[in-house]
Amino acid sequence: FTGADAVVHFGFVQTPDKSDVDQYFANEMANVQMAYNVYQTAWEEQVRRVVVASSNHAADYYEPLILEGKWDFVSPDMRALSDNYYGWAKEVYEHLGFVFAVGKVNGRPLENVQIRIGGPRETDIFTIDDGDLVRMRRALAVYISQRDLQQLFVKSIETEDIRDEFGVPFQIFYGISANSQAFWSIANARKVIGYAPEDNSEYRFIEKIREHIEIAGKKE
Repeated sequence: FTGADAVVHFGFVQTPDKSDVDQYFANEMANVQMAYNVYQTAWEEQVRRVVVASSNHAADYYEPLILEGKWDFVSPDMRALSDNYYGWAKEVYEHLGFVFAVGKVNGRPLENVQIRIGGPRETDIFTIDDGDLVRMRRALAVYISQRDLQQLFVKSIETEDIRDEFGVPFQIFYGISANSQAFWSIANARKVIGYAPEDNSEYRFIEKIREHIEIAGKKE
């Protein structure tokens, strides 16, 4: 990290078999430790900012409620709730980042951006069972194109001032395109760093959407 202006943290320990609950938890604890190591090393080397690949799973408890029509929208300033260890660990990444951004513990702030990446794949909508409109909506809501993801990370690194309304250099951004079906807010990313997504999943996958709707109609 020596001499770096910014650090982007994508590393993590994967858990292929989540049925081994003890190992699953141990791996996520290792991920939390890794995030701490990144923050602390960046602080010691006087890196200006750390940008972290968080995940939409940091607040994934709300998602089934949205898809069931019991909840409408999630914004980054809502309480992050997850019902699994992976999402829990991501929320801890974010909270640790906030601690470092405030600077009370170490005596100097470390600027911090957390990006809750959505669905950065072009294939998700093609893996859905024909006519499954619920899963189709989910895929459309969370999609982010490669160029939008690149823009979001670059602007998260390069924007000079990311301070919140209380002067803390900390932000959480949802990583999605300008999707018509979105249920995560990107308003703060637009405002703080000028994020201007170029893509919309409804336009990108219009032919596949039509297929799903037609098949669903025949099943009724």
